[in-house]
Amino acid sequence: MRIVYAGCNFFASVLDEILSNPEHEVLYCLTDEEKSSGRHISLLSKINRIPIHKGAWSSELITTINYLSADLFISAAYPFMVPVGQLNCKHFINLHPSLLPIGRGPNPLPKLITDSPQASGLTIHTMTQKLDAGPIILQSPIPIDDKDSFDTLAMKMFIEAPKLVGKFLECYPEILNTAQQQQSGIYWPCCPDEARTVNWQMGINEILELHRQYGYTGIIFPFENQLNIEATNIIGIECEHKYPAGELVLDGGKFFYIAVWDGLLRIWL
Repeated sequence: MRIVYAGCNFFASVLDEILSNPEHEVLYCLTDEEKSSGRHISLLSKINRIPIHKGAWSSELITTINYLSADLFISAAYPFMVPVGQLNCKHFINLHPSLLPIGRGPNPLPKLITDSPQASGLTIHTMTQKLDAGPIILQSPIPIDDKDSFDTLAMKMFIEAPKLVGKFLECYPEILNTAQQQQSGIYWPCCPDEARTVNWQMGINEILELHRQYGYTGIIFPFENQLNIEATNIIGIECEHKYPAGELVLDGGKFFYIAVWDGLLRIWL
């Protein structure tokens, strides 16, 4: 099968799975221009000598994709809206990290962790010109327990994603005939920075819960002189100390100690 693949590190396991099957030919890869989020896609493309485009869509890119006449366009954690109506691939599918129609939008994981664990899972759906609203083809629930966080859920999805896409590819294109129209859904926009910013009235447990919710998305620590530190790796202890909340107690270069009213945090950048 001739495939165009669009995605980032979050679901890079899917591209790895596709490339391991000699029945499929990946004609082109699309990813984010940021080195961190698209790094592994870029690496796989280089190893397998696949042309790659990094960044947003352009008229030139549309022309390039149309020239390929691919059988299937696969999107998996791709950060740009695909111009489905302007492309001539035979079929378009998207892999989404929630059980649609709940959790439409760019990053449902924080809401899955705290508000809607029943919608945790993966969905393969047909792409349309309306975001995450196309007919559902396959779904796979991923249970969340009290020990899970944004980061552990992301890892579970990384492992399960190639299995679900593999199941789809085994039955393609007949499985497209089983797609079910979505009912009215729930859209979750990207959380604003304010939602993941620490308030110095928070205690240790509240801040660690914020970290559980946002994981490697990062939480923001505001300091004086409009200085913010964004951290993705945080631990904390409850303890008594002499420091005011929000004081930078130790600058260790690669890590910091920060005082909270009921304890001490250690953060890595």
